[in-house]
Formats: sequence, structure tokens, C-alpha cells
Amino acid sequence: MLNHPFGIANARSETGQAIAHTRIGWYRAVYAIFYGFAFGTFADELAFQAKKDTVTMLNNIYDNNKNKKKAEQVMRSKRALALAAKRSNWAERDSLPKNQGLGIAVHYSFQSYVAMAVRVEVNGDDIKVLEVDAIVDCGQVLNTDSAAAQMEGAVVMGMGLALRTEIVFRDGAVVNSNFHQYPVLRINEMPKVNVHFIQSDADATGLGE
Repeated sequence: MLNHPFGIANARSETGQAIAHTRIGWYRAVYAIFYGFAFGTFADELAFQAKKDTVTMLNNIYDNNKNKKKAEQVMRSKRALALAAKRSNWAERDSLPKNQGLGIAVHYSFQSYVAMAVRVEVNGDDIKVLEVDAIVDCGQVLNTDSAAAQMEGAVVMGMGLALRTEIVFRDGAVVNSNFHQYPVLRINEMPKVNVHFIQSDADATGLGE
């Protein structure tokens, strides 16, 4: 977890044993997705408490990293974040239509850097994702179509995890028997996804399975 290039002077990470009553398998990105969610949401909370926007708060945190060994990670993270903000018109977010909002996050994992800006519309309990701008810095991209598909698939899976999918246990057994009890994202719910790769001659790095 502490591999992320945030500039935090005092950080501690703890784990504890938890008894699993069912078999636990690997999740996409080998659990790195949970770290990304934790980092992104906590950065939002820090920004809210500091009365700053999320992009400014993230840049402040990166700028606090004075470790010269992390300089490249900081630079590439900030570059991806800046491009996501630009592509999504982050500076104009206050002029969005009623009930619409824009969220942004950046994450470093498997030596790759990804920033995403997501525009959503919220009406009561109904949440609709309208558009996603994904900025990817994974070094030299050898197959653009395959790499873009990875990011589009990540958006589908992330939306499904947040909005739909849930495994229910009762008396030690899984309740869900088929897709009528495990609703996945439908094609009509799919937002527009704009994937932009930062051109680089750096070594190709990870984009998932």
C-alpha cells in the first residue's frame, strides 16, 4: 500500500486475520482495486475537510513527497491527473446541469498510472454514469485496441461492483443461484468511455489480466 507516491510524512498500514467461512478467490487487479478506492475516497474526504477541490488536494499531497526515488512516480501521477482534469473540463464542473457531478481519482499500480474522471447524474437512489475519461500511462503501448479494452472493461467492472453485484450468504452458503439474483451491468447502462494513452518510450507495464 505504501508503494503509492503520496507524500505523507507518517503512514501506518495494518492487517489482521479474519476467519473466512467460504473460499475466497482472486479479484481483478489482485486486490489493488480496493487500495485505489481507499486512496481516492480518502483524498476526497481530505479535500472536503481542507475546503479544496480534489485535484488541488492530490497535487498538494504529491508535492509533499520529497523522496528523490519517487520523483518519477510523482511526475507521472500528476501528469495523468492533469490530463484527466483537462479532458473532463474539471475547471467547469460547477456549470454542469442540475443533479450532475464530476469525480476524479488517480492511482499507481503495477508500475502503471491511471487517472479517471467520471461524470454522473443522481436522482434520488438512481445513479447514472454518463461519461468516463480515462488517462493511462503504462509505458509503450504495443496493442492499443487491447489496452483500451482493458480500461473499458475496468469501467464496467467498477460500475458493477459499486451499483449492482453482491454475493449474499445465508447459513454458510451462497444465496445467489443465477443472474436473476446477481444483476450485472446492461449495455444500456454503459457510459461513453474515452481512453487516452500518454505516449511514452518507457518499458511497457501492467494493465491487468
